[in-house]
Amino acid sequence: MRFEKDIKYAILAFLVGTMEAAFGKYIRIFGAVPMLTFSFCIVCAARENEISYPMILSAILGAVSDILYGHGFGTYTVAFSFAAFYTFKLKDAIFVSKWLFLLIDVFCMTVLVQLFYMILHLGDIGMNNFFKALWSIILPTAVYNIAVSCLFYYIGEKVSQKRR
Repeated sequence: MRFEKDIKYAILAFLVGTMEAAFGKYIRIFGAVPMLTFSFCIVCAARENEISYPMILSAILGAVSDILYGHGFGTYTVAFSFAAFYTFKLKDAIFVSKWLFLLIDVFCMTVLVQLFYMILHLGDIGMNNFFKALWSIILPTAVYNIAVSCLFYYIGEKVSQKRR
């Protein structure tokens, strides 16, 4: 069973990473590009019962995102791992409703990860563009990630549903 789970996660992570690399910049809405790998990491952390899968997955997908975006290696690796860890730790502590927790968690974690990224790359972005990017990039991306995460969560529930 564990080997099958490893294979499922590896295939899904490969598909999500490939989709983000191939189609990520083409599915832009109002300047916001979804972070498919990040959304996948959050959904896996919210659905999983043991912490090892989300942490390994978030570290690998964070490294893939660092390579894809090319601004600085390690930024998304650390940020994705941080988001997956706190999602896993807080998933049963705050709300009974998994959907409500997912909505709030994805929004907050996206904003935190994007702020972390922008603060580390403030020299490249510039201070004037920082506040502009907050309204024009970070908040629309957070809303977009909520929609993507809900889709991933719904698909995950349907795939893992027990057959009678």
